[in-house]
Amino acid sequence: MIPAEEDNKINTKSNESLPKPLPNSALLVIDMQYDFLPPNGSLAVKFGDKILKPLKQYIDENINNFEIIIFTQDYHPIDHISFACNHPNKKDFDPITYKFPDTETSLASNNNMATSNSIPKEAKISSLNMQSKTPLKDTKSFNSLLWPKHCVQNTKGCEIHSIFTDYFNTLDNKYNRIKVVKKGYLPDREYYSCFNDIWNDHKTEVSEYLQADGDKKIKNVYIVGLALDYCVYNSALSSSQLGYNTFIIKALTKGIDPNWELPKCDGITMI
Repeated sequence: MIPAEEDNKINTKSNESLPKPLPNSALLVIDMQYDFLPPNGSLAVKFGDKILKPLKQYIDENINNFEIIIFTQDYHPIDHISFACNHPNKKDFDPITYKFPDTETSLASNNNMATSNSIPKEAKISSLNMQSKTPLKDTKSFNSLLWPKHCVQNTKGCEIHSIFTDYFNTLDNKYNRIKVVKKGYLPDREYYSCFNDIWNDHKTEVSEYLQADGDKKIKNVYIVGLALDYCVYNSALSSSQLGYNTFIIKALTKGIDPNWELPKCDGITMI
């Protein structure tokens, strides 16, 4: 794990002081999976377990105040590009520069994979929408880190914590407003945002869900979960770029780097 120091404090802020969502709001709950949680997660975010109960309570208290609640799930094949073990002579947390996938090969390969077990069945049509043969931005490379093997499909570490699954499986039948979106199942690309890969090339179903809520047009997106400085922040950045009023609820997230600060001028509000 990346060395990080943080006071082991349980947030004593009562849920009464947490923000009540504005009308026409959605909640994104990012990657509350066992591999990101102490004590046994392979990529555990320090003190990430401290937000489990407050987050569940917040959802419980506001279930009728959100038009939709989306839980995201890292869902990697064993050969995923982000795993250090898949790169010769590389170690966990080594730096890496990704190159934009060879799209002639990549698109054919990934479309063929749509019949394989690595692609979630609910994503085979709506989410395998590789849109172009060049990235939407001019970026041809992306600096990142290699990670320990984590959230491998069909493992315990990949599962969303049971405090939520017991809860939203029940509510989904009643409200039909709670969704689960998998990301990171294409092996040749990294994902930090729950909306898209790092190239803004492959899209998940998140944007479709936010736009498909009938008369209750989503205007505001609240984001919680793990990890603040990676998937939470990048999901917030995508949300803001799509025009949503975007809020990160600080008390309901934890970061890998405790000293990380939200960059300015990103159109994101930390509350």
